[in-house]
Amino acid sequence: MDKNIFVSTSKMHPMRWQIAFPQAEILKSVPVNLPVGSIVWLHNLRPGGIRPAGVRFVVMDDEPGDDKGMEALAQGASGYCNAHATPELFHTIESVIRSNGLWVGESLLNRLVDGI
Repeated sequence: MDKNIFVSTSKMHPMRWQIAFPQAEILKSVPVNLPVGSIVWLHNLRPGGIRPAGVRFVVMDDEPGDDKGMEALAQGASGYCNAHATPELFHTIESVIRSNGLWVGESLLNRLVDGI
């Protein structure tokens, strides 16, 4: 089942997450048994060693930066974005990730392309 799971240790989380995905779960930690097909949206967190098969991770930062994005991608994230993106952008990111794509902002994309 294609689920969206938001993980945040913050006491306050943007309402736009629930607007974008009304059925999404918002949790304090990454669950042990993640359903295949899930996208886990990590708020100011990194995937680290967590990489279950069939699950994708998107790192969302309150203050995004290219270095943080590179770190997130190096740790296995399939996407990196601003935690305060619009609900429409969250849907676009989800669509790209579910199509096995990689989502990064323009600045980070330019940095990745320049590095090739």
